[in-house]
Amino acid sequence: MPNMFLSKAIEMQECWRKYFFTYQMQIAPKEESKYFRIGRIFHSVSEAILKDEDVMKPLDTSEVEEREMILDLLNAKCKATKRDFTQVLKEMKKGLLASESPISVTFSKKWNWVIKVDAISEEESGTWMNEFKTASGHGPATASFYHNSPQTWTYLYNLDNLYPRLKGVRFHIVTKTKEPTLYTEEVFIDSIMMQRAEFLIKDAIYQADLIEETGTYPRSGTHCKTFRDECEYLKLCYIYNPILDAPEVGIRPAYVKEVLELFKKKDPEDHLWKK
Repeated sequence: MPNMFLSKAIEMQECWRKYFFTYQMQIAPKEESKYFRIGRIFHSVSEAILKDEDVMKPLDTSEVEEREMILDLLNAKCKATKRDFTQVLKEMKKGLLASESPISVTFSKKWNWVIKVDAISEEESGTWMNEFKTASGHGPATASFYHNSPQTWTYLYNLDNLYPRLKGVRFHIVTKTKEPTLYTEEVFIDSIMMQRAEFLIKDAIYQADLIEETGTYPRSGTHCKTFRDECEYLKLCYIYNPILDAPEVGIRPAYVKEVLELFKKKDPEDHLWKK
């Protein structure tokens, strides 16, 4: 049974062509942005602390500057409690139920919905989902984003039946500022959130079934360029037609092959199952 997960659903809703490159061709840009690399390593180090593993191992592949930045982020302090992020992780470890464990829930006859939570912990007040985030700053807009994030709805929706004492999610946000600071946003589970999540998941399943039925992957054009970024597949998107350039038909112009050299084969589900 194929898997559906949030990033896959969002990409599918944004642009079917991008969905084709990521999940059908299974390719990704060779160059990983510094933003994502810092976040990925930060999560790996956080997981190592929770599991009493070698904290320095995830840092081996990072550059000196990145390593120093991540170590500074781990020491980020909360202004209210004076606790740093590492202390929060060690306290969380006392009631840890799961860490970086994929959870699969059968949602229809054809699809599993998979989530991967940073940590689930048990306290006297109940069960909490914990997510670790790095951000360029923190303010009302950041707080509002996490309170209204599809990640919040869908993760809690899938965990609700598994953990009867589930209270909500805590976002532990560390700012990548000159003096890294730790903020915690608590979001409590409610019925409206569950309704939004169910609608989003059902719509994602419908879109996926529709893509399979039609076999076409039109470009949406609305997410090619945003205020800050350009779609990483844009150059390939302009010259590659999923139907005409399918393997059984053969790639037409030679320059398509040259552009494809900028990408690498990558299983889009690696992040769910690899530790």
